[in-house]
Amino acid sequence: MRVFGDKKMFAIGYELDLSGEYGPGEAEFRVFIDCKSICTYTNNGIAYELKWDIRGVVKWLEEEMSRILKEEEGFPLPVKGINANELYENSHLETDNQDELDDWYDKRNDWFYAHSWLSSRAGSPLPDLVFRRVGSMIEVSWDNRELYKKHNVKFVNPVGVFYFDVDYMEKVVTDFVNAFNEDLKNNS
Repeated sequence: MRVFGDKKMFAIGYELDLSGEYGPGEAEFRVFIDCKSICTYTNNGIAYELKWDIRGVVKWLEEEMSRILKEEEGFPLPVKGINANELYENSHLETDNQDELDDWYDKRNDWFYAHSWLSSRAGSPLPDLVFRRVGSMIEVSWDNRELYKKHNVKFVNPVGVFYFDVDYMEKVVTDFVNAFNEDLKNNS
């Protein structure tokens, strides 16, 4: 397995499946934060590592992470929260005004969609990680306790928040994306 970054902080790893059985982008995919494997899950009591076509995740990291690394904007709604998990929990609105409700949830959902890689999962049991810039740091937060519950999927490390230097995150993501794309090109 090729690993980029320090598992004690933040690291991404992959190992291509060269059998070609499920397509050229299939790989075992791992994310480590604070020595914890974030993608490891159980299904009906059996532990699994994420193995899927990860080309969508790689593309998301390549395109969206570069934008997130540079952005200075905050959360678009007037709610309090010290991390993305809290912002999500605190951003429910109760009103009888349908236009106000629609506008609120459009802003909320657009922001989370733009900061989470979940849209790139392509049917896989990818954990929902939310990335946001906070000053000179990148916050990575997740709360996957209910995600895929109806499919009996439980993540081994379901909740967390960690902060990393922007330059460190950029290097890890860039090195991972470049290596994966090169491996894919050389093995297709």
